[in-house]
Amino acid sequence: MKEKNVKSEQIRSSIAGDILNGPIIPLTIKIAMPFLVGQLLILLYSVVDTLFISMIDNSSTALISGVGLVLPIFMLFVALGTGIFSGVSSLVARGIGEKNNTVLNKAADSGLLISLIIAAVSMGVLFLLGKDILHALAGKEMSEEAINNAIRYLYSLIPGFGLLMFLYSLLGVLQGEGLTRYYAQSMLLSTLANIILDPIFIFVFGLGTAGAALATSISLAIALFYIAAVFLTKKSSLNIKWNIFNSERSMISEIIKIGIPQVFTVLIISVAIMFLNNLMGSISQDAMNSWVLVGRMDEFIIMVGYSFGAATMTLVGQNYGNRNYKRVLSVYKTNLLMGIILAAFFVIIYNLSARSIFSLFTSLPHIIDWSVAQVRIVAVTQIGVVGTIIITSAFQATGRALPGLIVNIIRMGLLIIPISYCMVMVFSKGTYEVFLVIGVANITGFIIAHAWCYSYLKKLEHRFDLKTSDDVCQSILHG
Repeated sequence: MKEKNVKSEQIRSSIAGDILNGPIIPLTIKIAMPFLVGQLLILLYSVVDTLFISMIDNSSTALISGVGLVLPIFMLFVALGTGIFSGVSSLVARGIGEKNNTVLNKAADSGLLISLIIAAVSMGVLFLLGKDILHALAGKEMSEEAINNAIRYLYSLIPGFGLLMFLYSLLGVLQGEGLTRYYAQSMLLSTLANIILDPIFIFVFGLGTAGAALATSISLAIALFYIAAVFLTKKSSLNIKWNIFNSERSMISEIIKIGIPQVFTVLIISVAIMFLNNLMGSISQDAMNSWVLVGRMDEFIIMVGYSFGAATMTLVGQNYGNRNYKRVLSVYKTNLLMGIILAAFFVIIYNLSARSIFSLFTSLPHIIDWSVAQVRIVAVTQIGVVGTIIITSAFQATGRALPGLIVNIIRMGLLIIPISYCMVMVFSKGTYEVFLVIGVANITGFIIAHAWCYSYLKKLEHRFDLKTSDDVCQSILHG
């Protein structure tokens, strides 16, 4: 046991030494790129599912529209998982910076206890009320065929939702350490499994949309087993006892403190998507089909934010725990700029290839035209969303999750939802005006978030400089 603890300490010291003192850009790339690969593979998950589902009947809008109804529910579980992930990651990163062994020995088991409770409760609710929820989410123009496809898809995906909670908790530990390569490896295994299982369950067994969801649930189980093996083989510097009684009340509270605002942030986005789904479904099923297709593809831009946000979480968290506030500000500025540049590159590629991309999923020309129009209007403003995600991660890394929630309340609750509703229901406008509202809100949210975070980190740096100067003066006077 003593040898294992020494080995863990050596691994931890090696990683932390680089993060606290090494050059920022190479470190960010080292942490962000595996996470980016993992995000790409998750999106490939989504794209593969969509592609195979569309192949059931390429001329039908009921398949994609039906599966799209489940997206807000999926985002609810992503919200819960992301809350656990953010709380555990922030706790571990700061614990490493502070060299707090109590935190490092109990953080993982505390996160797993939260995962167990959330998975049990939320899965039970979905099994009981899933059909009623989907009917409530459907717009008045949605067909019964589309709703039935959604029901079959949802009930086969519920086990995967539960597994997702535990996966996010363990990934949060690795993220706090900066070991993102295991995240990418787990997603690679899971995505390959999904690609293999999708056609088997959908076409060979004839399960349709339920087959696609079942393939996803099994693939998530594979990812979870792989990440568990990472800890069991001591590739992480943190020891997990796999015992919920090893959890610590104060750490559970800290994870929840960071996690709840993050949960509500994603929930607000989920509610906005529910609202926009209903709005698009009320315009027409064709509008809903186009909306769902573009929403899936937009994630290729958004994933840049999550990747650089992950690097920001680790670098800022450990340096904040080490009270190296000047470096915290440098990390923030560097990572934000890098994320924006990469997102802009993705936006250019996306615009140039939009028509070819959407032609893969539908043979209906007007659906392709609507999808391309949405990309032309909204895609460039997704750079603002990428920046906001990175900024939110910087706040969370310092133990502050509320600012990210407030920014998203402004973006979604005060701008997108009410103004889009007025555009369609009051002024009888269409999809183009809704796209413009979304674009303006994305940029506005970014401007507010950046001004807030930069001011906070600058004040943090300044206060610490003053305190350090005072300490030096006191040392000289008492010398």
